[in-house]
Amino acid sequence: GDVGLYEFELSLYALFTLLSEARLPPARQKTFNALLGDSLLAAQLSSSPAAQPATGSAVPLKRVEAGLEALLQTLQRAGYLAGFKIDNSDADEALWAQRSELSTTRYTITLANPASLRAATQLNAASGGRVTPGLAVPLLLAYLRASGVTVLQQSEYFLDDEYKPNPIAYNPSSLVVELELSPVPPVASARPPPGFGYGS
Repeated sequence: GDVGLYEFELSLYALFTLLSEARLPPARQKTFNALLGDSLLAAQLSSSPAAQPATGSAVPLKRVEAGLEALLQTLQRAGYLAGFKIDNSDADEALWAQRSELSTTRYTITLANPASLRAATQLNAASGGRVTPGLAVPLLLAYLRASGVTVLQQSEYFLDDEYKPNPIAYNPSSLVVELELSPVPPVASARPPPGFGYGS
C-alpha cells in the first residue's frame, strides 16, 4: 500500500543520505555500490533461476539480455517497478561474438515508476548528483559483472512521461539507464617496469 511504499522510500532516503553525508571518495563509493549490487543479486538468484549470470569465455548477447529481463521481471512482480522497457536496437550478435572494439553495444533501459523514484530525485538534487538511491541499477550492474560483461559507460536520468508546458510542473515518472557494454575485459593500466620512474 501507499504507507508501505512511503516507509520504504523513507528508509532508502535515510540510508543514502548517510552515504551522501559521508562524502566517500569515488573509489569507495563505487565499491559500496558494487557490494550492494552483489548482495541484491545473491538474494534474487534464489527466486529467479533465469537470472543466473551467464558464464563462459564467449557469452551470447541474447543470453545476457535474457538475464537482465528476468531480473527486471522479478522486480516488477515484487512491486518495485510498475514496468520496464529494454531498447536493444543497437544489439548485433555477430559483432558481439567478435569480441573486439567493434563489439561495443548500447542498451537503454527505462524503469517505470520505481519505488525509489521520489527518494532518488530528492537526494540526487540535494547531493548535486553524487548519490542517487536505487536498487535496480546496482543489481543489473552486478549481473553484468558476474557475466563477464564490461560496462564502458553508464548514465542515468529522470524522465517525465507526460508533457507539461510549465517546467515547474515537471514530475519524473521513470528512470532511464543508458549502458555501453563490451564483451572484452577491461585492460589493466600499464605499470612501469621496476626501477623506472620517480624515486628509482
